[in-house]
Amino acid sequence: MQAHQGGKLTSLELDSDRSRSGHLGRSRRRWERTPLDADVQILSPVAAKGLALNISAGGVFVALSRALREGQICTLSLEGQPEIARVAWCQHVGTGCVAGLEFLGDEDPAAYYAA
Repeated sequence: MQAHQGGKLTSLELDSDRSRSGHLGRSRRRWERTPLDADVQILSPVAAKGLALNISAGGVFVALSRALREGQICTLSLEGQPEIARVAWCQHVGTGCVAGLEFLGDEDPAAYYAA
């Protein structure tokens, strides 16, 4: 997997035998993921740029130039579409991170990208 770090993509090795919940063979995913290669900007609580790598009705997987903290509420712009999300998990990579962001609004942002 590639992660966005300071304007460059770097390799990131994840343990494929474990889900993000930390339990072997269990997945907490409720929605189907759609692959995505879209620009994303975090507008608050910190300014960061990066790539959205996949999206679902529940959230988006991103690689960012700056690190976030689990539990933070973020305002982001995904291909120009404003969204509010909570940082569900975050793995630091250099000065940046890869993270799962859970959408907090009532709309389904993934429907916009499925069209």
